[in-house]
Amino acid sequence: MGRRIQYYAGYLEDDWKLSSRLTLTLGLRYEIETPLHEIKGRFNNFDAYTPHPLAGAGDIPAGVTGVVTFPNRNGKGKYLVDWDKNNLSPRFGFAWRPVGSNNTVVRGGFGVFHGNPSNRNIIQPMDLGFNGIATFRDPVPFSLQQGLPPGALAFPAEEDLTPAFGARGTKWAQSRIQFLDPGRRTQYGLNYNLTVQHQWKQVLLEAAYVANLGRKLPFPNINLNHIPPHLLSRTEIPERLRRPWPQYLSDRPQIQIISPNWGISNYHAFAFKSEKRFSNGLGFLVSYSWSKWIDNLVFVGGDDATFGDDDQIQNIYDLRNERSLSTNHIPHRLVATPIVELPVGKGQRWLNRGGPVDWILGGWEASAIATIQSGSPFGVTVLNGPRDILRDQADGKNLRANVVGDHRLPGSQKGKPAVGQRGLQWFNPDAFAAPPLFTHGNTARTVMGGPGIVGFDLGVMKNFRVGERYRLQFRWESFNAFNTPQFGIPGSTLGGGGFGISGAGPDDREMQFALKLYF
Repeated sequence: MGRRIQYYAGYLEDDWKLSSRLTLTLGLRYEIETPLHEIKGRFNNFDAYTPHPLAGAGDIPAGVTGVVTFPNRNGKGKYLVDWDKNNLSPRFGFAWRPVGSNNTVVRGGFGVFHGNPSNRNIIQPMDLGFNGIATFRDPVPFSLQQGLPPGALAFPAEEDLTPAFGARGTKWAQSRIQFLDPGRRTQYGLNYNLTVQHQWKQVLLEAAYVANLGRKLPFPNINLNHIPPHLLSRTEIPERLRRPWPQYLSDRPQIQIISPNWGISNYHAFAFKSEKRFSNGLGFLVSYSWSKWIDNLVFVGGDDATFGDDDQIQNIYDLRNERSLSTNHIPHRLVATPIVELPVGKGQRWLNRGGPVDWILGGWEASAIATIQSGSPFGVTVLNGPRDILRDQADGKNLRANVVGDHRLPGSQKGKPAVGQRGLQWFNPDAFAAPPLFTHGNTARTVMGGPGIVGFDLGVMKNFRVGERYRLQFRWESFNAFNTPQFGIPGSTLGGGGFGISGAGPDDREMQFALKLYF
């Protein structure tokens, strides 16, 4: 396959010094990327709204829409996706000293940053009829010893690549169609910040407001061929015929949109930092952030893996209900990293001498990393909900629970050992119930916060001077020094084991010893 994308970009920037105390930075970036195409048109997409040419024939209902499209065929051009050319990215920044001294600086900036239009794996699928995967045309069983039956390996001819391609009753009937939104737009982010920095003696103090607003962000691949809510209870109608696109094989044909850009993300944070570079035996960095993160996205890892049970849209016909606190939301986070050199021994304030005194008491250092943060929110789903309650087992569905009470536990119970189970009781399991038959749950995508993190890493170092050139350092380091248990997201599947129970993760205390020679 000869898949091609062309990318062009340009950037202009100018620093404008209005005075000795105020400097502006102005920039403008423009980037453009052609839609994905294949040099010989060996590519497919899907038009969900065009009437199907076989509607009303055989077992394909009348009035059905949705056809497979191919480049340079049946009235389509080279590109099957619109070309998004509106990718202007302005940038603005400033640095200002509000008073005459250099001890106080105010900085700020704003920028629009566009993402990759071909994010994730969109350049790989959408090759119906061209992917070189053999199709066994003869259904009669055979053994490898007999060899392949005549005509068992066949590929579509040019005349087969019509809008009827893949439909039931045709030569190349398909059970899965993958496509890109023809109106796909490039994802982008709006980033802005305002920071005030002040140096007091050797200590830097900083306060900042930071925001990152994401628009048209990519979802995971989504199967759109779900039964609409008003037809879930119409079991007298065959399952396939209740789906929007029943013209393909199986009772649950997949019409899978690849990485649709439906996502929004709003992150706002206030951050505070104090820093002292190491001098006179002391250095530290303390940072604290208070933030709020709202989105409608499922987190997707680098290998397209999702995390947790609530990893699908509950109802693709109601995307508004996917908006909630992000699963990445951490409202509070405090990190402190002090390092201290004891003022004892040669070259220090006390016992400034060499010999045995320095070998025993001099050269000691200690450091720590302390992390305290809130837990991230999570939602509650129903075990086998699509199968048992919605009666729609199409790929890419889950069912969330109904809220019937207060999920919060009294302070005397929350975080206490669970009765008869390993772990901590984190919320009231009786506050949730399965929705009635054929209905979706009323809870949000995230409902409550999970366990936070409290962790301390410690290090103690002893330095030995060997002549003027060498220094030997003995190090003792302890990770999770106080063996503080780190609890994971509680069981959040109604009807599943450990519902409401949070178990400890594998964060046991670890210690290591080392020798380092500096020269």
